[in-house]
Parts: sequence; C-alpha cells; structure tokens
Amino acid sequence: MAQKVCKFADTNKTEAYTLDYDEHNPFVTCAFAFTPIYRGSPFANCPFCGASTTPDHVGERCPICELAQFSNDRR
Repeated sequence: MAQKVCKFADTNKTEAYTLDYDEHNPFVTCAFAFTPIYRGSPFANCPFCGASTTPDHVGERCPICELAQFSNDRR
C-alpha cells in the first residue's frame, strides 16, 4: 500500500505552491499572514519575541509568543 501511495505521489505532483515574493529584496515575514513585508514598508514588532506584522495588527496579541501585543515602538 505504501508503495502505491509513493508511486501516485511521484506521478501526480499537484501540491506545488507559488510564493509571492521578490528574492532580491530583503524582507521579514508577517506573523499573521506569513507573507513578506519588504524593506521600507511599514511594520510593527512584538516587544517580547521580535516577530513582525503589518500595521493593521498593532494592539493584537502576538501569535508566536502569545505574551505581548504588537506595537510601533522601535527602541
């Protein structure tokens, strides 16, 4: 049965996913949407773990550490 599953997976490669990012432009990953936030774009950080997100999530609890809220404060 395992050999049949492996053979099927090798012949039907349908799990391809195209990533929407520019490999030549540095970025951080949004902790909520897992999308790139490129250098120069506004973002907010979690003061505890340093995770990043877009400004529309300021004030929400960080999904990574679940301890702090995102803020725009960049000390």
